[in-house]
Amino acid sequence: MPIFDPLGFSPAYDCEVDPEFPGNGDWGVPVHGYWRDGRREAPSRSAWGGPTLVRVTRADRSAWVAWGEAGGLGGISGAFGCPNGDALCLVVMGQAYLVDTRRPENYQPLLLPVGSVKHFEGLDLLLLATNLELAAVGHQGLLWRTGRLCLDELRLVGASSQGIECVGGFLDRDERLVLSPHDGRLLSGPTCPY
Repeated sequence: MPIFDPLGFSPAYDCEVDPEFPGNGDWGVPVHGYWRDGRREAPSRSAWGGPTLVRVTRADRSAWVAWGEAGGLGGISGAFGCPNGDALCLVVMGQAYLVDTRRPENYQPLLLPVGSVKHFEGLDLLLLATNLELAAVGHQGLLWRTGRLCLDELRLVGASSQGIECVGGFLDRDERLVLSPHDGRLLSGPTCPY
């Protein structure tokens, strides 16, 4: 079952993942739908797999419920804290959404299919990785997104202010890659030939 993990950040809200559906169908709070294509309409169904619901309650007691469309290509599900305490990263079967909890109708679809979400001590970034690429969320939102870094099996190994270390598959071997935490630029390691 998906969970909420603040990942060491300090969210300005509480988040419950997959809250119990009210018997009368009325959540008693606004309900928002998050779609892979960025639509802003109420949810109805998720063609790519089961949606994930979250209930967010902010410090001022305002609350809302959100429903995220599934990615449909595999990947993880869960809700994660962000460097900006007002932001939430919702991942539904690999489809990541960045949400402003103060204005939950404001969201941004991110990477697909996300296989890991990490925060490394000493680096104020939320890192999202697929098997091929990486994205970073900072205080102002999506900071950068790489193109294809390897042929398969990209794994985050560690990160500091000096660089983000990954390992990725290249034909017959794994290669170490180091990226700039500021802009995602490749600092060392081979470039992907495709």
